[in-house]
Amino acid sequence: MIQIKDQLGFDITFNPSAQRIVSLVPSLTSLCCDLGLGNGIIGKTRYCPNDPRLSKECKEIGGTKKFDIQAILELRPDLIIANKEENPKDAIVELKEYFNVYISEIKNLSDNQRTISDISKITDSQNLGNRINDRIQQEMKFYQKPKF
Repeated sequence: MIQIKDQLGFDITFNPSAQRIVSLVPSLTSLCCDLGLGNGIIGKTRYCPNDPRLSKECKEIGGTKKFDIQAILELRPDLIIANKEENPKDAIVELKEYFNVYISEIKNLSDNQRTISDISKITDSQNLGNRINDRIQQEMKFYQKPKF
């Protein structure tokens, strides 16, 4: 059993890991593809990338602000990935009545890395998530001020 708190503090429980994903956030759709989850994305917004790693059965469910809740209900996802700033609160509250919804709130690099860690944990792709976060850390060292 996987238990996690999203970035707004809501508890999410999975048994087993999430396999059927709806992404309401373009950048997090790309992250899912980077985590090797493209075939598991069954729904995305019209603004999400048409990444060749996505399943051919992936359905477009509307935009980031106005998505088709009925279409999402019909897809029966294990996980919906949303963002506090990107998606309307009332629609997310409705989806939370039926599904596990991970809500990100990314304000800085640390939040971004937590999102990567959380989604990789939820989807049992921690190895790739750790590698992505390690690479980010390595790249950020280049931009740190030298110590004299």
